[in-house]
Amino acid sequence: MTVAIQSTSQSRNFSGRSGCPVATKTLTDSAIKALSPGETVWDKAVAGLHVRASKTAKSFYLFFRTKAGVSRRPKLGGTRILTIAQAREIARAHLAAVSAGQDPVAEQRQSRGEPTVSVFFERCWREHWSCKKDARNVRRLYESRVAPRLGHQRVRELCYRDIAGLHSALAATPVEANRTLALLSKLLNLAERYGERNLGTNPCRHVPRYPELSRRRFATVDELARLGPLLDASWAVLPDSVAFIGLMVFTGMRPGEVEAGRREWIHDTILRLPDSKTGQRDIYLPPQALAILERLPAPPKAPDGLIPLVGVKYPRTLWERLRDAAKCPDLRLYDLRRTFATVSLAGGTSISLIGEMLGHKTAQTTKVYARLMSQAAQGVAADTGQRMQGLLGGPDKPDIG
Repeated sequence: MTVAIQSTSQSRNFSGRSGCPVATKTLTDSAIKALSPGETVWDKAVAGLHVRASKTAKSFYLFFRTKAGVSRRPKLGGTRILTIAQAREIARAHLAAVSAGQDPVAEQRQSRGEPTVSVFFERCWREHWSCKKDARNVRRLYESRVAPRLGHQRVRELCYRDIAGLHSALAATPVEANRTLALLSKLLNLAERYGERNLGTNPCRHVPRYPELSRRRFATVDELARLGPLLDASWAVLPDSVAFIGLMVFTGMRPGEVEAGRREWIHDTILRLPDSKTGQRDIYLPPQALAILERLPAPPKAPDGLIPLVGVKYPRTLWERLRDAAKCPDLRLYDLRRTFATVSLAGGTSISLIGEMLGHKTAQTTKVYARLMSQAAQGVAADTGQRMQGLLGGPDKPDIG
């Protein structure tokens, strides 16, 4: 069969407004096989589709002009990868897009410059998350859950299947799965705001969340009795870490509040935090908490020029070792805050007053009565601290501070 074969060094004949080369024969496998380096064979079935041969390969190309009159000649793929039928299908899709006023080549070039999820997260981290109270948890969720699976993908290309697949992979930890989904939802909302995705294309809103059961775990009387001696024994080795845990035990503080607290903010027996999860709040320090701080040498100054309460951050390693030794491996460090509230409630403290001590100021009623309860809360904090000390080893045992 004779086909229209043309050397790239020779001039081409064009006809019509499209400017496409005249093709007189249908493209075939034998015609492609017969091509020598530098030659081109044009297809009759799809205007503009042709195969060009180089010294090392033969590839499908498509010639067309956009509605703006710009000539394009994109490479569709190698002849070893695409069949003639596949090349024609791709070429027809391109030409249909051109007829609709689009420019597939320009769109492809633009997509090459679009950020990946990892690159875009770092931008959002700098501009949005780094100054947030939960910044550490955001970073942990992204690096451990999102980055390994989706970090390499383009932000614009993330779809429902990607998001739902990651969420489903975390089904064994439903709370973690939902937090990861919330992180991705915020990330893609920011992508829409910054123009990296079209508005209204966030697929996260279609992924159903897993039901979450409230965590009701707190340390029992027996567990506290086993933890007390272990904390005492650990003071000589890791005093800062023990002090961190001790402050949570005797005050019900959040781990982030212990980390952010500064000694200069202590006025008499009240630690006045300028900012916390619920905004500015006062933490009432019982004698046991004050004794811990008096016994612990002052850590070096923080970057803000103030002295931290303790010189370490979240003492995860020590706590995991202690809870395993105390035979309560599922007890989280944050559960000590719930334990403080439970012990206080058992002592007859009202729910509203416990909310004041722990900084639960979401209810308007709590905010209204906050000032009236301050004096009573200080006494309750001291009483609860004494009860906690007894549970950790009895009044004759030395303080863990």
